[in-house]
Amino acid sequence: MAYYHKYFDGFDWQPQGGAWENFGGNFSSPPAVVSWGTNRLDILGITPEGQLKHKYWSGDQWSGWEDHTGLSGPFVGTPVASSWGYGRVDLWAVGKNSNLYHKFWDVSYWTEWENMGGTFETAPQVVHQAPNKIDIVGQFKGDDRQYYYKYWDGAQWLPSVSDWHPKGGDFASAPALVSLGAGNLNFFGVGNDGELKVQVYAGNDWQPSSKGWYSLGDTLHVSSAQEDSFKVQDL
Repeated sequence: MAYYHKYFDGFDWQPQGGAWENFGGNFSSPPAVVSWGTNRLDILGITPEGQLKHKYWSGDQWSGWEDHTGLSGPFVGTPVASSWGYGRVDLWAVGKNSNLYHKFWDVSYWTEWENMGGTFETAPQVVHQAPNKIDIVGQFKGDDRQYYYKYWDGAQWLPSVSDWHPKGGDFASAPALVSLGAGNLNFFGVGNDGELKVQVYAGNDWQPSSKGWYSLGDTLHVSSAQEDSFKVQDL
């Protein structure tokens, strides 16, 4: 599976019409894309052989596909790319041993891969609520259906590089993670009971608790009246 690219130049989509730019390659995962600054893009994907490939737009041209597999590969699932600001790119991928691996570009150099532990099928969700802050949440493989969390506080990984905080819950879906700014985190997931759940960090503590979840309603038994209401609101 090759990757294809299309972009908006401020006036129109390029290439125009139904055409797409062929980036080539042979991938088993969807692409992960991030931008760390104006006129900069980084793209990565995993090949059927488990290689992690990376391509970037430097501001005036596209690079070729670079191999970031190293001794930590081969990789599985879908990778994740993130950035907390100018000149910084973080790459996240799961190895054959189910551990999460992480490396980053910091203005002028790539680090080696570090083993972040865990037992994942695909890279977990990552968000940066501020420069030099990283928050990660994912679901471990197996029968334990709760979410697990770790964070970079600006100086160290907590609870440690390889350990994870359990966040409770019993989930049928992978988590979604969003931050509204420094000091705020929102974890979302659909439970095995069909309810959409949320856990919030509001700067001082977790609400309703570090392992508790608010229910936002039943996603499995939405009435026709509720469906019609959503349709009207969307219009």
